[in-house]
Amino acid sequence: IYEVGAGGTLISKGTMASTANGNLTDIEAMRTMEIGGQSYLVTTSQTSDHLTLWNVDPGTGSLSQTSFLSDSASPVLELDDIRGMDVVTTAGGAQYILAAGGDDGIGSYRVNASGQLESISSIPDNTALRLDNVDWISSYTTTNGQSFVYAGGQEGGISVFRLAEDGTLTSVQTWAGGNANLSDGRPIAAPLGDMRGGQVLDNGMLAVGSNSQDMTYLFEIDAETGQIYLSTATASTNPEGMAAAGGHLIIGTADGLKSVMPSDQGGFYFRNA
Repeated sequence: IYEVGAGGTLISKGTMASTANGNLTDIEAMRTMEIGGQSYLVTTSQTSDHLTLWNVDPGTGSLSQTSFLSDSASPVLELDDIRGMDVVTTAGGAQYILAAGGDDGIGSYRVNASGQLESISSIPDNTALRLDNVDWISSYTTTNGQSFVYAGGQEGGISVFRLAEDGTLTSVQTWAGGNANLSDGRPIAAPLGDMRGGQVLDNGMLAVGSNSQDMTYLFEIDAETGQIYLSTATASTNPEGMAAAGGHLIIGTADGLKSVMPSDQGGFYFRNA
């Protein structure tokens, strides 16, 4: 645990050891959330397949566990090998959305009025979706306030879901890789392949990196329906980690970091970070 000091320095405030249920062993994703003035941290564990909620002390930053969910719970949850997490705020409150590669599925969760984690919706993979070995998950809220979730992994496609105000997930589109047309009508081969990273940008576009194809794909998101349309693609070696910063996309590749800015025409401007 660190405090951010002057000039962006990190000041150590202590450490947290895993408890008996192994909830801090092999953490793959974690996110913070504030509800009613209280700060929470949610962590994942690939070892125990747990989703754990922590209360964050506002003065010291110390953590105290408030609840956890297990992949062995009934009904069955999508918590095995969680690889991606995002937080989406709807009119019904804030929801955690998770990508569980070991379960080939995604799920939505929230903190209830009692300060406990609860499962809202679980979506396992099926023949109509592309959630096998799902690696990443990202979200977008349209101009009319509707939230959508985008997820993909190692099945050569992207699954799009509508996230309702109560946190339930409904499939609205599956974008399968292959021969396609760009948004301007030009044909392009877009097999997608093994996608290790995806990120919605601040300008409302979805960027996806294909590790197996050494490509980064850019999709336009329909501002009303949330559905995606391929805009352009560009070569990038082993794109994996992705993060949005303003209008830029930061990509972690085998060659280092690359800073990307989509052009007004839907293309890419690349430079090394």
